[in-house]
Amino acid sequence: MKTALACVVIAALVPSVHAQPGGDVGIYFDEEGTVRGRNVVPGVQFDVYVVADQIVGGLKAYELSVSGVEEAGLFQLGFSLYGPAPLNIGDAQAQNFIVGTGACMPETTATLVTLTLLAVQDVPDDSRLCVGPANPTSFDPPGPGYSDCNNQIGTFTLVGDGCAVLDPTQPPDYEVELSLDTVNAQIGGTVSMPVGVSQVPVAKSDPSQLAGIDLELHWDPVFAALEDVRVTGTTHDWLVEFNAGSGTADISAASTSPVSIPVDVEEPVLELDFRGGNVEGFTDVTITSSRLFDIGQGAIPHVTDGGRIFVGCDKGDPVEDDEINSADAIRTLLIALGSYDPTPLQFCASDMDSDNTVDVGDAVLVLQTAVGLLTPDRQRGQEPDLFLRGGSEPGEVFLQYSAAAGADMLFAYDPERVAFESATVVEGNGLVASNDEKSGVLRLGFASARAGHGTVRLQFDVAEFGETMAVKYAAAYDEFADRHLVPLDDHEFVFGVTGVDDVPGLGRGIDFVGGRPNPFNPATELRFELAAPGAVQVSIFDAAGRRVRTIDVDPLPAGEHGVRWDGTDDQGRVAASGVYQVLVESSVGADRGRVIMLK
Repeated sequence: MKTALACVVIAALVPSVHAQPGGDVGIYFDEEGTVRGRNVVPGVQFDVYVVADQIVGGLKAYELSVSGVEEAGLFQLGFSLYGPAPLNIGDAQAQNFIVGTGACMPETTATLVTLTLLAVQDVPDDSRLCVGPANPTSFDPPGPGYSDCNNQIGTFTLVGDGCAVLDPTQPPDYEVELSLDTVNAQIGGTVSMPVGVSQVPVAKSDPSQLAGIDLELHWDPVFAALEDVRVTGTTHDWLVEFNAGSGTADISAASTSPVSIPVDVEEPVLELDFRGGNVEGFTDVTITSSRLFDIGQGAIPHVTDGGRIFVGCDKGDPVEDDEINSADAIRTLLIALGSYDPTPLQFCASDMDSDNTVDVGDAVLVLQTAVGLLTPDRQRGQEPDLFLRGGSEPGEVFLQYSAAAGADMLFAYDPERVAFESATVVEGNGLVASNDEKSGVLRLGFASARAGHGTVRLQFDVAEFGETMAVKYAAAYDEFADRHLVPLDDHEFVFGVTGVDDVPGLGRGIDFVGGRPNPFNPATELRFELAAPGAVQVSIFDAAGRRVRTIDVDPLPAGEHGVRWDGTDDQGRVAASGVYQVLVESSVGADRGRVIMLK
């Protein structure tokens, strides 16, 4: 027997027998048998429970079906059956089962079937999963049934229409809903989460009287901690006790003066005071167990809906003055360079792209926010780049940037021979900050709201011309605050070199003239001009910054020269089409440029 749209559980193949009702059965989204409606998200698995209640005579075997699984676009990941040793001799592939519990089960309530399902597509609104007969000929009238401990045949009575609703457009037939709210907490700050109780519109017309609540909650302790539980105006005379642990809490509240549960209004009966953690993110607050009871200690049937705590900050405002301006960008830049030790809230506010790091790109984003340039219609421009040039004054260095909104550089030098003095923007607009707290190390950061061209002047106190400084790290940032590594790592800068033709501040001692031809296929001549005699190293990098080829050139006289690149890497393999960066270096400086290989 194969059913395309039903998952069938059969306890026994029995002749048609007129049977008397022996209990209730329904399908739910919780094992307590209260939730009969829920929204479903594709890709998220969930469980469905077939729960029998008020079973007469115990339970030895049972048969029933669950229809609508495939109609709703659901995939069955697994199932479990009731009993200490349930016997299944059916066809699992066809979703047909013959099941016995393995013993006489005297319980009056049992979860007969648990299905683990996964939505593989958007579920149509009001899709239904329904309990029904496994075999229409087993019982008269047809329906789900069971065999009791005396081998007597009985039938179950369906709860309601025997169905549960997926993605309901109308509220399901619940009496009372206990719900937590979604709240936003600042990192390290407190926030109150209301605990609401209400009746949905289709509930009974006579509101219940609420005299007490027992709750067990669970959440991720990384993001929040429960500090207090308070009564509200509705429950001002209630007594509240709670025990909060790491990510868990037991809460009890009760009174001898019950309150009416309003209809279609979520009336807060308690306030949960949480303190946000030191990490940006969110956590669900799950109601793992709950009990509502009336003045006679009778349980009030209800459904539950957990809450969520978002933990964050005011992005772009690490100064915490409720404004986003250049002061916030300066603080972000200082945090990026390690010159300012932020609180967790300030770190979060500076981390504009929420990647758990603060870098120069975040300072760029703060500036763009401050001047209104952080808009979705921004257009990506050319790739940013950085250049170092010597100046005419002793210890003077010019950092020139092109198409860049920011820069981050790390220099290392002999502190006995070189000392950092200042950094100033001399061309273009932007903020510059530095950190030289570690002896012999300088971290330099620059940020602007717009990508463009400009110059930052660095002044050092050097013992004499010819002193050197290593560039350990260099990165440029584009207008989207994306980082682009610049292959200047471990490049040695020589103080005192004024530049080509002795023009102050404009030369490197070597200039890359260009590739001839450019674009090229399959080879090109890489031309460069030396201000002074010396050996030259030509390095070629791909678009990802990986070194492709290194060409060492013997000492050359001053003037323009060229070296041929045949389009292969250091292993002799032909390089792919694309843009390549060329770095030419000599003992008196370095320069870079680009060539394009087309095939």
